[in-house]
Amino acid sequence: MWPTQPTANYCRQYNPNSFYVGRGCDLEVFTNKQDLPVPADVANLKSPIIGYVGALQSIRLNLDLLAYIARQKPAWSIVLVGPEDEQFKVSELHQINNIHFLGSKDPDSLAAYINSFDICLNPQIVNQVTIGNYPRKIDEYRLWVNLL
Repeated sequence: MWPTQPTANYCRQYNPNSFYVGRGCDLEVFTNKQDLPVPADVANLKSPIIGYVGALQSIRLNLDLLAYIARQKPAWSIVLVGPEDEQFKVSELHQINNIHFLGSKDPDSLAAYINSFDICLNPQIVNQVTIGNYPRKIDEYRLWVNLL
């Protein structure tokens, strides 16, 4: 269920400090984007392409899980789109041949990247930072499932 004003109203009966703040992402970037060309930096990668779009932050994402998937499935292309924090930049992930770091991209191009993935990935680590997190990947990726 997507967050709505009625949800905030329901919660307010238990906590008067409950407010609707929206989804936290610009869904227009991901809607009505059918027939997008495959980005050039993805076009020659071997399928299946397993991808993630977003900030590559070690405090939020499970580097060990990404390494494990890549090593267990060397025929898969693991594509990571987004800016990296320092731990990602120096991680062993850069030494694994089937992991491809594509860097930051213009927000208007993100839908084309998501559309080019065979599988969308959200390798969140569970910790004090993420335990109450609502990753907007759910909305971004979900829109593509609904369009297909």
